[in-house]
Amino acid sequence: MPEIGYVKHPPKDKPLMIYDGECYFCCRWIERWKKITKDQVNYKRYQELEGQFPEIPVTEYENAVCLIDPNGKVTSGALAVFQTLATDPKHRWLLWLYRIFPPFRFLMEWKYRLVAKNRVFFSRLERTFGLVGERRSYQLTQWLFLRGLGLVYLAAFISIGSQILGLAGSGGIIPVQDYLEAIQKEIGWQRFWAFPTLSWISASDVFLMIQCALGVIGSLLVLCGIFTGWALILLWVLYLSISVACGVFFNFQWDALLLEVGFLACFFAPFAWFHQIRPEREPSRVLIWLYRWLLFRLTFASGAVKLLSQDPTWQNLTALKYHYETQPLPTTFSWYLHQLPEAFHIISAGGMFMIELFIPFLIFMTRRLRFVACLAITLLMLGIGLTGNYCFFNLLTIVLCILLLDDDYWPAKWKTWLTSTSPFKMTRFRALTRQSVIAVLAVVVLSVTVMNFSAQMRWKSDWPRPIRKLGYVLSPFNIFNHYGLFAVMTKTRPEIIVEGS
Repeated sequence: MPEIGYVKHPPKDKPLMIYDGECYFCCRWIERWKKITKDQVNYKRYQELEGQFPEIPVTEYENAVCLIDPNGKVTSGALAVFQTLATDPKHRWLLWLYRIFPPFRFLMEWKYRLVAKNRVFFSRLERTFGLVGERRSYQLTQWLFLRGLGLVYLAAFISIGSQILGLAGSGGIIPVQDYLEAIQKEIGWQRFWAFPTLSWISASDVFLMIQCALGVIGSLLVLCGIFTGWALILLWVLYLSISVACGVFFNFQWDALLLEVGFLACFFAPFAWFHQIRPEREPSRVLIWLYRWLLFRLTFASGAVKLLSQDPTWQNLTALKYHYETQPLPTTFSWYLHQLPEAFHIISAGGMFMIELFIPFLIFMTRRLRFVACLAITLLMLGIGLTGNYCFFNLLTIVLCILLLDDDYWPAKWKTWLTSTSPFKMTRFRALTRQSVIAVLAVVVLSVTVMNFSAQMRWKSDWPRPIRKLGYVLSPFNIFNHYGLFAVMTKTRPEIIVEGS
């Protein structure tokens, strides 16, 4: 039972947590909790007590941690853990949830008992994989991720600027002016929500080029760390505007991915005039996990759609025999790979399925396994980038992989160079507002993306009408998308031949 009873001689000033000092797994958790509770709780191995609390049997210490408060009340198991963590204001919500939500209480106690009965097994896992990682910093990771995103935006807007007049200008293939006029006649005032673009203000060639130029400027601001948060909002609005106005020319998965990544970045980036690393300002862990969930969906869906399509070339692992020749924009390396034996293509397809279907689950594991996922996905993206031109898709996916690594993976000098020594303090109201906004964002993103992902995987589920309505209402903004390229492999490559005399 979580509540054991009382002791006659309780600790006087602060709670005392008692644990098994011979359990490696327990000791690892205690070290982590010490950093959270700081000097608010005392910790002691039960082997050092020597009968100090005779009311508590030794078997109780061997089964679970025990917490004795200054009033003499003794609790154990998950309840003792949450009471200990509650000494830190940031973790009080766990104890509150434990007390008011019975399913959570049952699940946590069951999980605790499971681990306690198999401590030897979990200790071995901990020594091998590092299950109980210390609370790591992600400030340098955030800095690198945002610079990488700025680089992707810069490449995207420079590329758009060199093509947009030929694609959607007044003399282009599908002029924006004609396209928007047709939409206006069809749906009237609803066009502003269904097709959110700044080109409703003006569809002129000059205005299109102004949007591209502002995109380049905003990208450079992000790369330089100047007004990063505001610049990322500008970039997302501009890219959404151009992609909607240009219609079919931006109907690619990398465009959808950039809009989804860019939208989350508007909440992830610091809103300061200059982005420096400050020890007191850690990036939101919630947003880091939302990005990891996005990377999981992107990678896993890419493999799943190939199997769900029931394409025989994917099922018998011969698809890559055709891929290098029939893909839209092959590179020089594609020709050489196409000449390799069929056995190589079969092994390559098997390795690709391993990375796309199994490696993504490591994203939600320990830091060492996340490093394996980062390495495997990055190598896959580099291989795809060398053998085919998919715009900035590979680079953007590699940038997402950065968020699988904490600051300890990067050279320590980098953090030293970028760390600011000036004091920083966020007001309580501002911090609470930020946490509330991120919490609402997480609920919305998870609700809609899980619904969309389950539909893509063909899992039968009847989602509540409000969630379905929310996904429909937000769909014009491309912040929740489906992913998965080459579901069906093209075996031939038709060519247009123009002849004249």
